[in-house]
Formats: sequence, structure tokens, C-alpha cells
Amino acid sequence: NIVCYLLLLALINGPLRAQSVAPGGVPGAVQWWATSTDGQGQAQWQDHLAGLAFPFTATAEPALTNYWPAPQWPAAGLPDQFPLPARAARQVTLFSVYRAVDPGEEQVVWTWYQDDQVRQVMTNYRLANLRDRTYLNYPDPPRHTHLSTYWQGEGSKAAVGIPALQLGQPPATVSLPATRWYGALPEMIAYDRFLAPEERQRVESYLAMKYGLTLRGLPDAPDYLNAAGQVVWAASEEPDFHHRVISLGRDDASGWQQTIATSAEMPELLTLATGPVAGNNLHHPATLPDQTFLILGDNDEPLDWQPLPVTTDQQRLARQWRVQATGETEALTTSVRFEVGRWQGQLAPGQTWWLAIDRSGTGDFSLDQTDYLPLPSSPNGRFITFPEVRWDTDGSGADQFTLVAGPTWLVHAELDLPTCAVTNPGSLRLQCQGGATPYFYTLQQRGGATLTGSLTEGASALLEGLSAGNYQLLLTDATGQQRAYQLELSAQDAPEAKIEATYELPATGEPLTLSPPLLTTDPEVQWAWEGPAGFQAGGPTVSLREAGAYTLRLNRDGCQRTYSFRVEAAAMPVLRVRLYPNPAAVGAPVQWQAFLPETGELEVNLFNARGQLLDRQTYWGDQYYAHDLQLREAGIYQLRFRSGDQILTQKLVIQ
Repeated sequence: NIVCYLLLLALINGPLRAQSVAPGGVPGAVQWWATSTDGQGQAQWQDHLAGLAFPFTATAEPALTNYWPAPQWPAAGLPDQFPLPARAARQVTLFSVYRAVDPGEEQVVWTWYQDDQVRQVMTNYRLANLRDRTYLNYPDPPRHTHLSTYWQGEGSKAAVGIPALQLGQPPATVSLPATRWYGALPEMIAYDRFLAPEERQRVESYLAMKYGLTLRGLPDAPDYLNAAGQVVWAASEEPDFHHRVISLGRDDASGWQQTIATSAEMPELLTLATGPVAGNNLHHPATLPDQTFLILGDNDEPLDWQPLPVTTDQQRLARQWRVQATGETEALTTSVRFEVGRWQGQLAPGQTWWLAIDRSGTGDFSLDQTDYLPLPSSPNGRFITFPEVRWDTDGSGADQFTLVAGPTWLVHAELDLPTCAVTNPGSLRLQCQGGATPYFYTLQQRGGATLTGSLTEGASALLEGLSAGNYQLLLTDATGQQRAYQLELSAQDAPEAKIEATYELPATGEPLTLSPPLLTTDPEVQWAWEGPAGFQAGGPTVSLREAGAYTLRLNRDGCQRTYSFRVEAAAMPVLRVRLYPNPAAVGAPVQWQAFLPETGELEVNLFNARGQLLDRQTYWGDQYYAHDLQLREAGIYQLRFRSGDQILTQKLVIQ
């Protein structure tokens, strides 16, 4: 029997020039087609083994796959039939990268023939073994860009017949519920042997880094390897950050250099480039040293803002990115571009964007280890760009970064809390950035002492001898601009409970009941609640009916911890959708964006003017979703979005 396997992964590709190179450094490919450029800069689909090349036009944005021009099928003049050696009838490993224009429609990626007889058909939904009448459906819903790895090993019966592969065409002799391929097929690689697992991992890593999607596996995601088999992205060591992986790098043994990249799972949200964010990888002006890699992934947190504990006029994005640097990255600078217009919009007056980089790679964002880079210019439409960002400046091999929204000059504060059991006063470290130096500070304890002083930009001031209590911190720069903050200092060993910064009253009109669990084992703790309109209560459980600011004090033998939190009025969460351009031309790309009130599932249905369902897609795991579609017939369509019990319908006109 012939044993067949299919591994579905999302990935991306690049150019290959020298004849000595091999995909992932794995020799012996019998077919290798990928995008390259000719001497005049024209994009072409090239056989990198035989030297054949076929020019194609790919100047429009939809024709780019992670900033690689990609041929769009059906495309006149491009070959779609590929003979394979006779040995491939017994053993073969086949890699194909594809991106459907409409992933909601089942389409044929390739058909496998032996002696003109159809053996297997792979679509973007399943693999069909027509000889055995067996089908393997993919476990994940169709996504925009895929890498499939198919391998077939010789069993007890030797396969016979001359094999051949045809791209994008349904077999004429078999009726299948799938149409011809419409979309990108940027790269196809075939070996007439059964690759070892490490060899497959190297080829898949090459394609993953090139095409901007994330390799997945069971039980653990595989590491990304260079052509020499060395780890350049340790997915197994950092599984929390193995989401929406983005890669810059160069590996001459694979013929790959990536100088501009995004994630194909969420294109545009974050883009990195060694130079300006412009052009594509065939024509981008920047270069990298061989065996240099800059690879990052995010922690899959929502695009939500979290206020900082002291400087409450600043908010840090919950989603963070971890960067792994390999090779000669000391002199490497990159542009870091975020798309913020769709999910954030404009900031309040007096606020700007900062890029916070924790050089320790721990995500603590401590004062000593964090660089804050201000946005040097106004947003460009819905994009903000931080140019000339350097990575791994401490040589640790990793950084962690995120966005901060805050004033045009920042106050950085770090508290060391006092203790009760052993009298040990606390301290407050201050730094300032932006504005006009010097800065003057005043720290006033309610009913206690006042500390004053000054500092310059980049310098720190250490305010010591602080006991538990309420403080007001006031900072003023040389022009008179002020920052004022209220501080509640609690002892480190004081009773502790799990309290959120914000709660919301139930929409039903019922009171909000809070019963926060204690995080410390304290047998006798006194609870004191205070709120608006003179509200006071005791005990570990409280019912709140009014919106406003509240305080909870936990006391054990005079050792006290204070929490401040807000209760917001009940608000109905709203599903928001944007659709543009609308109207749109036949065949033109149309993009929808959906904004959910919280992380959740989204179902999208597309209907024609007669009410027939044309497509249904389900997304989950985020608050923001975006998708491109192209419709090939004029008419009026309806897009229906459902999240929970909310339904929103948008009309789309194609003319």
C-alpha cells in the first residue's frame, strides 16, 4: 500500500538565484518553481532547476503574497503541467504554497496523474485519493494563505506508471465539487523521494519565513530552521509567542532574502522592513548579511489597552511581540509600521504613540531595561511608522515590544513597596522623557512629608523612605507643562485580593455583586468599601448599584492594602463593520473589517441578490477580523455578520 500524509500549514516564499541553492538547503528537488526577477526587474515565475522563466504582471497589491509578487491563476502563458521522474510514482514529497482569492469556495490546487489516470486531487479543503475513494478533510477552516506538505512512501506494492502534476485544473475525467483555481500559486517544490522529518522541517521553515504564516504541529509547534538545520525561531521554547510569526532574514543556501514582511494571518497590522515600508522583496533596496534573521511572534492577547499602575495617563497594549535575533543584527535597523486606523482610530488631543521595547526580553518593562521610542511624525492615514529601530542592543538574543499611548512627554515610574512585618520603607524611581528638561517633582503624602527635587532627561530620581499611604505626585517640565498622579502605596505583605481595574453594571438592572478572592492566607482581614454618594460597606461580598469610583481597603492588624477601581454604567456591546470600497468594480478587491466588543467568534455569510448563500466563514480567537474578497459577477450582494446574538447586514454593490 502507498502511505499518504498531508500536513496543512500557512506559509510564504522568496527569490532563488544561484544554481547551487536548494529549498531549505535540502538537495535533490526535481521541480522548483518560484517567483524571481529578470535583468530588467520584471517579475517572472521561474523553474530554478532548468532555468525556464515565464514573465507575469503582478503590480497590484492583491498580487503580493507577503510582499512577494505572485502569479495569479488562471494566468495565460504560465505552465500548469509538470512531468515527474518515474521514481516519484513510488516516493514523493511535494510542497505547495497557495492563496485563494475566495477561500470560501473549494478549488483544485493540483491533480496527480499516473499514466494519464487521476490518482489524487488536492483542493484548498481536502485531499482526495480517487484510487481508494478516500478523503481527508483539513481540520482547520480555510484561511487566506496555506502551505501544504504532501508525502507518499512506497508500501508493499510498488506503484507503477509515469507520474505528472497539473496545477489549478480539475480533472476532465472525474466529476468533483471543486472549481478551477483562482488565486496565487507562488511556489511549488517536488522531490522524488521521501524526505526525512528534519529535511521537511527545513523546507517548511524556509517557506514559512518567506510567506509570513505560522507553522503548527501536534503536540508542539516546530522550531524554524535555517538551511544548516540551526534553530532561528525557537517556537518550542516560546509557545506563548508563536502567533502571527513575521520573519526578516537571509539564507543564501536557500536563495532567500526577506527585507519587508508582515503576517499573512493578519496582514498590515504589523509590518517590518530593513528600510522603508515600500515596494516588495524583489525590488526592495535593503540587503542583509547571510545567516542574519530577525523573527517575531505575538502573545495572542487582544488589542486592548491596559492603564499603567502609577502613570495612569499612559496605556500599554495587551498584545506584545517577542523578537529573536540571530546573526549580524548589531548594525541592523528596521522600520516598524502598525496599522492602527481600523481598530484604534485617532488618539485624544495631546496623546501620541510610543514604541516600548523591553531589552531583557522578559516583558517586565522595567525602567533599566526599557527603551521608549516616540513616534517621530504624524500618522500617515491609518498607519504609524517608527523608523530606524535597533534590536537586541544588549546582546541577549531577544527583545519584547508593544505600543504605548500616552502624552507627548512621559513620566516613567517604578515602585518598590514598603513592608509591614519588618519595617522596611518603600521607594519611587522617576524618569522623564520628552518635553523640556529639567523636570521638577513634588511628592506629597496625605498628612505626611513632602519630597521635592529635579532631574534631567534620561536621569533617574530615587525617592526613598516611603511608608504605606496616599500620595500626590506632581511633575513640571521647563515650560510649565504638568503631570499629576495619585498614588496608593500598600505594603508588600499586606492582605491581597484579586480586583479588576474596571467593572460594568449588568444590563439587566440587577446590582453588581463582587466577592473578590483573597490571594494571601490571612485568617482575619477587615474589608472596607467606599463609593459614590457616601456608599460604605464591610465584608468580603458587596452589591453595587451605582457607577463611579470605588475604594477597597484590606486591613490586618494595621497592615493595609488599598485598591481603587471603577464601576461603569451598563452598556450594550456593539458589533461594528466596515466595508470598502463599496460600490466596487467586478473583480476588484473588497475588504471588510469587523470589530467585536470582546474576543469572540464571528460568522460571515455572503448572499447574492436572490438570497442564495454563496459563502460562509467562521473566525474565532480575536476582537478584530479583516478579509479580502473579489466577486466576478456584477450585482447586489449581502454580507451578514453574526457574533453572539448580534447580527449586522451590509449591502455590497459590484458594478
